[in-house]
Amino acid sequence: MPSDAGSEPVRDAVRAGVTGGLHGVMLGTTALCAPTFVAACPIREVPLRTTAGAATDQGGPANSRSPWGARGSADAVRRGT
Repeated sequence: MPSDAGSEPVRDAVRAGVTGGLHGVMLGTTALCAPTFVAACPIREVPLRTTAGAATDQGGPANSRSPWGARGSADAVRRGT
């Protein structure tokens, strides 16, 4: 049965290596994300549509072409269809 006498220094070396590597990754990510966030702040929000749930020509809901009608696929799974 192997002894645990050498595992403590190895564990500390692995922790130091992983911590040092992740620290560099986090600093690099911050250096990329911070200017991007600052550059995106003045961009004006443009809505993709002006109404919610607009009716189609047939008078049904906008997603009436879905095989499940106005309900989503999760409802169909619950019904077993």
